Amino acid sequence: MSVNTAYTDPLGLPNGDGSIGAAGGVLQEPGLLNNYASRPAWQVAGVDYAVGVTPNTVLQTPTVNDLPAGVTLGQGVIYVDGNNVTLNGYDLTNYTVMVNSDATGTVTISNCAATTGVNIRSTVDATANLVVQNCTFDGGGMASDPNFQLIKVWTPLTVEYSVIKNAPAAIYAGGGAPLTVLYNEMEGFAWSPGAHANAIYVTGGNNPSATTLIAYNTIYSGATQNAQGFPIGLGAAIAFFDDGGNFYHSTVANNTVISALPGGSSYLIGFYVGSGHSATGGVVENNFVASVNGFNNANSGAYGAFYTGSSGVVQATYTHNVDMSDGYLIAGDNTETPLGAGSPPIVGGSPLSPPVIGGFSPDTGIVGDHITNANQLTLTGTAAANSTLAVFDGTTQVGTTTADANGQWTFTTQTLSDGNHHLTATDTTASGTSAPSADFAVTIDTHVPGAPTMMAQSQDGYAVGSTTTLKDIVLQGTAEVNSTVNVFDSGKPLGSAVVDGTGKWSFDTGQLANGLHNFTAAATDIAGTTSAPSATLSETIGAPSHDPHKLIIKGMATADSHIQMYDGQTYIGTVTASADGHWTFVTPSVLSDDMHTFRADDIGAGAPSSANVIVGSTGGSVLAGVSGNDYFFGRGHPDTFVFAQNFGHESIKDFVPAGATHDVIQFSASEFDSFASVLSHAAQVGQDVTIATANDVLTLKNTQLGALNSHDFHFA
Repeated sequence: MSVNTAYTDPLGLPNGDGSIGAAGGVLQEPGLLNNYASRPAWQVAGVDYAVGVTPNTVLQTPTVNDLPAGVTLGQGVIYVDGNNVTLNGYDLTNYTVMVNSDATGTVTISNCAATTGVNIRSTVDATANLVVQNCTFDGGGMASDPNFQLIKVWTPLTVEYSVIKNAPAAIYAGGGAPLTVLYNEMEGFAWSPGAHANAIYVTGGNNPSATTLIAYNTIYSGATQNAQGFPIGLGAAIAFFDDGGNFYHSTVANNTVISALPGGSSYLIGFYVGSGHSATGGVVENNFVASVNGFNNANSGAYGAFYTGSSGVVQATYTHNVDMSDGYLIAGDNTETPLGAGSPPIVGGSPLSPPVIGGFSPDTGIVGDHITNANQLTLTGTAAANSTLAVFDGTTQVGTTTADANGQWTFTTQTLSDGNHHLTATDTTASGTSAPSADFAVTIDTHVPGAPTMMAQSQDGYAVGSTTTLKDIVLQGTAEVNSTVNVFDSGKPLGSAVVDGTGKWSFDTGQLANGLHNFTAAATDIAGTTSAPSATLSETIGAPSHDPHKLIIKGMATADSHIQMYDGQTYIGTVTASADGHWTFVTPSVLSDDMHTFRADDIGAGAPSSANVIVGSTGGSVLAGVSGNDYFFGRGHPDTFVFAQNFGHESIKDFVPAGATHDVIQFSASEFDSFASVLSHAAQVGQDVTIATANDVLTLKNTQLGALNSHDFHFA
């Protein structure tokens, strides 16, 4: 019998290996067959396709009101007495389901689950057909009762696509009733010292027409101990005990049976028939088996794959059963032989590598951060050529796709919910199914951020009204945390600011032209979604409107001291500094068009100190420093500012660097001798330009370094 990619099911089952009828979900043991020399060519339950409760089933607790007709709820017991009863989608934890003799037709238990203590039972005289399908029953390691079976019935029984684990035994089928066990995954069998657990325990009867079919199941002993310290292993994975009866038509085919614990098994498949009883018409074929230390090895505790020591009559054929550890064929007497010429091929070799999810689109916002505002994604990746991939979102299978001849594949999801998604894929070829790919995390964020708020402030943090003489203002407000706020002036982009962790943002407009400015802002979140624009903030920038024949002079002095003001040598008034040292002085209303040098003397200092404000005339002026700490105000006409060697620390308030009426700065040639020399000592500091040597500093207020050119400087 050929075991390869062209394998034809000898049993003629409508679903073949069962993969076609599987409901999907998370694989129970995806890497179980890795690293064996050979493995089945067909799809293996729990390894290549998932079994158990159908994904997204919502389990309900049994109550009197929601159980179907023909079912009675007792204390911890569900009694089935009706005709063609179906129990679907129940949590049967700590319940016994008892099929009584009054039940007729077919009793179906589907999509039910239990974490501990479930019992599926029938009375010895029950006759209804019992079907257990797509269930997940976990006995919770019930080693305290070595004779406990999760399913124990005497009625005709079918168990399909189910997970049955962590109990002394999975299935007890008594009385020689017809039995069909297909496409299940069974693991974790615990027992007390000296006892032998059997995954499937079948007893004989006296009905010559009764058949037993056990095929395409995965039976795995595990490699650990239970909570009580007993091994989790197998006495015999599939055992036929006569129990005073006989077996007539028993087929055990295409099962995968592994004992992974030393001392964890005696035999894997066996007919235990006593004298005076018989097992005829037995077929044991195409089973793939393995024991942790091999068979017939004293260290493994496994005497052989098959038990053949019955004193009764056993007539069974053993065909093409394979030891996965070495790929050898195992005969009915447990002798192993290597494959010879003309023998059917056996799939083996290296395990199938997991596929790779390489990327997705559209990746909005910051590319590569796996945060997107799209809720339908196209995944791309690599896998084995021409293989079939199953794609999962968490534990839920969301679809399949096929790799091309180069191993490239794509898959487009259905609409995904907002939040975190963990995407994986498995790859399936004729040699089996791979382990899942690496977790590929994506965050879906379709939320539209709210519009930012916005207000205007001065550089020193004071609120600015709708009309201001400030040319450089700060816009600030609130928006979605970690978003980016883009700022616009009458629709033209000015720049952007990043919102901090408290939801605040701030943006410096830079120098603004006189006139009306309509500011708006919009926030773009990290997923790339942009908000509606903010409300418009209108600001009119204008020139100062004070009397041109007056000058407002501000400064710092000793707290509460008196500052005497002079225009040249003429005393023009006194002002008192505030408690924080600030003072403001407005010159007399009649300020001539001539050049003025104002001096402020702080007479409250320990030693009197002074500073000068040098104001140009209404025409072009030549303004030269006096004390070395002077403040120049040219008054808006072409002026020349003269600085000798060692000029000190000077400031020009209204330097005009461009146009036909631009101002000129004249440096001593011993200080700077070229425009290049000036630039090498110049820097942009905030809104100002500073030109500095080791001892001297000239500050050009509200000036951009890039606006300066060689015509603005003379050297003498």
